[in-house]
Amino acid sequence: MREIQRKNRREAFKVLGGLLVCGGGAFGIVHTLARREASADETVKLGPLSEFSVGEFQKRTISVTEHGTWLEGPVEKTVWLRRNADDTFLVFSGTCPHMNCTVNLLPDKTFECPCHQSHFDQEGKVTSMPAPRPLDTLEYRVSGDGIVSIQFQNFRKELPTKELVPQ
Repeated sequence: MREIQRKNRREAFKVLGGLLVCGGGAFGIVHTLARREASADETVKLGPLSEFSVGEFQKRTISVTEHGTWLEGPVEKTVWLRRNADDTFLVFSGTCPHMNCTVNLLPDKTFECPCHQSHFDQEGKVTSMPAPRPLDTLEYRVSGDGIVSIQFQNFRKELPTKELVPQ
């Protein structure tokens, strides 16, 4: 009788050990997929040139499709645009290059990341770390009929240089 109890206990420990190993492996896989940076690279129309005041930053929320993680699909992203007097634009991704938080425009027309207090000047340069680089600029285009579009892209975080997240 005692031998049967020992055998049952050994079998139970084998099963439990197997579950722990499998569970740990599954956790590692999910953790890797969840931490992987999503890629996005698409053109988004923002509207007519007349909607953008000269010299003022405007916040726009856009929808783009992210790829490369287990949570693929449409997501909302923030961009900041400033129309210059010569009808050129300065366009920033609203995502902090440190840890993916969304930056805010302060009353003095500079930017702050609320997560770790990185600060950026009006040209996007870092004035207070931990951000490792300036705000990421995005390409824009004004069509012949005056429609402003941007090329939204995701860039790798925590790097000193701007590097596109590959598709």
